[in-house]
Amino acid sequence: MLQQTVRELQHQAERHDRRFPALEDMWCSTKVKVRGVRKDILAKELPHLLRRLFQTLLPQRQGKIVGLEGFFHVPEASRVPAAAPMDLVVRFQNMKEKATVMAATKDHTPYEFDSMSLIFFQDLSGSTLAWQKLLLPFTFLLR
Repeated sequence: MLQQTVRELQHQAERHDRRFPALEDMWCSTKVKVRGVRKDILAKELPHLLRRLFQTLLPQRQGKIVGLEGFFHVPEASRVPAAAPMDLVVRFQNMKEKATVMAATKDHTPYEFDSMSLIFFQDLSGSTLAWQKLLLPFTFLLR
């Protein structure tokens, strides 16, 4: 399931690359959707998925991501079962500054997911920029 999720992320990112070949300024917006991810897998693997996604979206000539640190906490009091399938949406608006991650359960259960992440991006000169701490508001929105 996780490998399928990663492949789907990469596939959508590659499609995005073909639609927007010039990502030099990185001011474009993109949206990546992953459907049917179990909540417990999402919480455990999201840092890795985000890293793979950023690496795929950012052209090699621009630099590379050298680290992704963060914590992803699922509130214990949540009524959402661990095996509940989730729809995950990752939306980038000006990838240098922020990313917004949203998700929703199949039955439209509202759910909050608190997280914070610090992404290190290394440009071609070799200097490492610590991206601002990305507050990724996981609000599992009613649709």
